[in-house]
Amino acid sequence: MNLQIQCPACERSFRSNDDLTGKTVECGACDHRFEVNIHTIVHEKERFYPGEHQDALLDRLGHSPAVDGAPVSFQRAQYSPQVSASDTMPSTPAQSFAVAAGVILISLFALIFFLGSSKGQVFQDVDMNKRLLLGGFVSLIGSGLIVAGAKTWRNRAILLSTVLFIGVIGMILLRPVHMTPKSDGEFAASEKAAESIETEVNLLDTEQDRYLNRLGYGTVERAIQKETNVDAGIDGRQRVVAVYLHPVKASVVYDLEKFFERRLSIPKTNTVLTYERENGNARLIVLSGIAESFDRVAEMSSELGRVKTLPSKRVIDIKIDTSLFAEPGGDSFQQLTDPLNERFSEANLNEMNHISIERIENAVKRLADMPPGSTLRHKPDIVAKFLELLRQKESGKEIDSAIGRALSTWAPQDKEVATEVAAIMGVRGDNDQEIPKSIVEYLIASGSPSVIALIDRMWVKDPTSWSEQYQAMGAQAESRLAYHITSSPLSVKKAAAVLLRRIGTSQSVPALRAAKGSGDEELKILLNVAIEAAGSR
Repeated sequence: MNLQIQCPACERSFRSNDDLTGKTVECGACDHRFEVNIHTIVHEKERFYPGEHQDALLDRLGHSPAVDGAPVSFQRAQYSPQVSASDTMPSTPAQSFAVAAGVILISLFALIFFLGSSKGQVFQDVDMNKRLLLGGFVSLIGSGLIVAGAKTWRNRAILLSTVLFIGVIGMILLRPVHMTPKSDGEFAASEKAAESIETEVNLLDTEQDRYLNRLGYGTVERAIQKETNVDAGIDGRQRVVAVYLHPVKASVVYDLEKFFERRLSIPKTNTVLTYERENGNARLIVLSGIAESFDRVAEMSSELGRVKTLPSKRVIDIKIDTSLFAEPGGDSFQQLTDPLNERFSEANLNEMNHISIERIENAVKRLADMPPGSTLRHKPDIVAKFLELLRQKESGKEIDSAIGRALSTWAPQDKEVATEVAAIMGVRGDNDQEIPKSIVEYLIASGSPSVIALIDRMWVKDPTSWSEQYQAMGAQAESRLAYHITSSPLSVKKAAAVLLRRIGTSQSVPALRAAKGSGDEELKILLNVAIEAAGSR
């Protein structure tokens, strides 16, 4: 049975004898009858095994040269140690959360640092060492979370953590460090301004004549001549400085005049003279009788804009920085007015350096009215600025009064500051200038020993207005009031008797009795009442 046939109906194959060729057979599977012929006989393909050549075509392809086989060496198979089932298990939710938390922590810090390292933001005044320390700590915590959570891909987790760590440190190193300038009561820009002025000296010499004609130098010459006193050895050139400002709008001329009046020692007999130039687009301000040097005036003028100087003619040319007069808006306004803003103190400190007396006054008032518990940033610089404003002339009663209230917030019980304030007020008293009550109240609260003399000086001039402050001193003022009972004019004696009735003790009784010899009946009544009240204490 070496013949293989296939039923054309069901395609089943069978083995049969060769003698069935040409005969009709019946399929054992489907009972279909068919003839065994060339169409139903299945021809088998020839099979070849390696090394056999049963085809003439293969013989024509030639033989490969016989090559001795290379020696084969065998090694003993090494089996891996037994793997823990936990190593093949997928990550738990806690592990996935740890990885996500680590990535988010590092990414969030990078975002906050990038946005917060700009000027005036949360990383203002944070030096590079502190930034690197903080960034390294956050990156270390985040990397630890990533590696701890990546149980089945630990090597890749270490690589990811390293990349994130390097990225954070690199960003910290590349971002600029913004530090708030420190000052000791002087303007922070003064050093920079001096360098600017030095490079500009004598830049006007080449066009001197034309320039002097344009600004009307004859006015300056007349002021120098007026200040000169040959007999007294006074050189008027050392007492006069001309400031040429451009471009200038009429609305800011008053602020410019007050700026120089506050900052310079100009005698009351002299006035700041302002002349219009260039069809109202420029102003010539002549400052006469000043005690400050030409270089000091030039340095101060640099706060207004770009400065050029002509020392031989006592002229300072200022190209005004018009941005100084722009009203704050948007974020700047919010920083100035919101005490909870991180830049509130800094913004108002800068505003107190403005040339506008109105804007300075508003800044001082905002600092004086800060809510209790507010963060007092830039405290040394702000207190130093308060003292500087108190030293300036023509600052204004409103500013002085606001400074008194502000000092109660920014420098309470500060003996050093109180001593400085008392000294400034003492000079004012010597010059017969008014002393704000808020300043006196601050000195009383600070326990300044000089405040009694200040109160007494103001009380003698106006007992009605200053009795409350005198009374606040209590027994400390008793001896001075007793002196007034015996030695002052009648109106002052009466006011002293009223105060001693309120705060006097038995120590004041002898002086009160000695004053009863006065012929004024009203005073006698006040003295009797005071003796009775003081003797009972």
